[in-house]
Amino acid sequence: MERMTTRTNKQITLSFAKDETELLEHLDAIRRHTHYTRSGWVKEQIRKSHNENLVGV
Repeated sequence: MERMTTRTNKQITLSFAKDETELLEHLDAIRRHTHYTRSGWVKEQIRKSHNENLVGV
């Protein structure tokens, strides 16, 4: 019997309320324009925010 391997990545769930669906549509428009996946775009925003917070430290 083959053993299952352990995942090397972490997964999260990101949800949008009914009144926030416009945000999700906006995200999809941005990522299509920039050729990112949803997760890639979110990670890029975190990296940008993190780097901005490090400036001047």
